Amino acid sequence: MQWRWLTESNFNLVATGVGIIVSITVIIQAVAAGVTYLRTRRIAVERMITSHPEIGNTLTIVNLSDKPLMISAWDIVWARGRPWGRTVTMGAFDGNEDSVGFTIPPHERKRFNFLHEHHFPTGRKTQRRNGRLYCRIWLAGDGKARWFKLL
Repeated sequence: MQWRWLTESNFNLVATGVGIIVSITVIIQAVAAGVTYLRTRRIAVERMITSHPEIGNTLTIVNLSDKPLMISAWDIVWARGRPWGRTVTMGAFDGNEDSVGFTIPPHERKRFNFLHEHHFPTGRKTQRRNGRLYCRIWLAGDGKARWFKLL
């Protein structure tokens, strides 16, 4: 006779409470899975910058995640830091001239060499005049660019 308090109306109340708890648990797990997915889109940019057009500058985009990385646009710009954000002072290279976008498989890298006519100056005078050198990458589905400091 321990269950006398469990009348039909109380049972409905208990069942509703359990349903709410289960729903909240499922929602929390779904949000955590979404956050995990967003965090797994890791990307790095490696560079080798030289002042000689014959040797050239090398930029390597590395996909550190377990999923393919879809890059919709990218470029290399000179920019200055401002309290309200960065201000682009000059474009060094527009990566969208010859391609619409590309995909980097998981744990792979894509290398770009900037030789001769595509070489951009990186000397001290250029840095003082234009600020810092950045690579901006737009991932598919993201509205904002990710900025990577090169110099």
